[in-house]
Amino acid sequence: MSGVSPTRIIIQEHGRICQGQEIKSYMIPCDKMEQDHLNFFHAVFMAALHSTQLIHVPDTFNDRFLDLGCGMGIGAIELANAYPDTYIFGVDISAIQPLSIPLNSVFRAPSDYKVLG
Repeated sequence: MSGVSPTRIIIQEHGRICQGQEIKSYMIPCDKMEQDHLNFFHAVFMAALHSTQLIHVPDTFNDRFLDLGCGMGIGAIELANAYPDTYIFGVDISAIQPLSIPLNSVFRAPSDYKVLG
C-alpha cells in the first residue's frame, strides 16, 4: 500500500478545515464532515446507476488511468481493485485520500509539486 504525501497544511475557515494550498479561491472544506458527505454522495450515485463502478471501462484500454479531481479517491480505489494490472494515478487539490491504498495506485496533490516560473 502506498499513499499521499503526509505533509498537509491546515486552514480553518468558519470552524471548518480547508485544504491549505496557496490557491485560496478554492475554499471548499476537506474536513471529516465533507469527507462523509463525499462518501454518501458516491454511495447514492452508485445506487442510482445500479452499478458497482463509476465509469465504464472498455475491453481494450491503456494500462494507465488518470483521475483528475479524484476527491477522496473512492472511484480510483475501486477501479484499482477491479483492475489490478492497471496503474491508477489520482490528482486532487486536497490531499484527503486514505493512506492505505492498492499498490497499483498513487495520489498526488499540488502541494507535492513545486510550481516553476
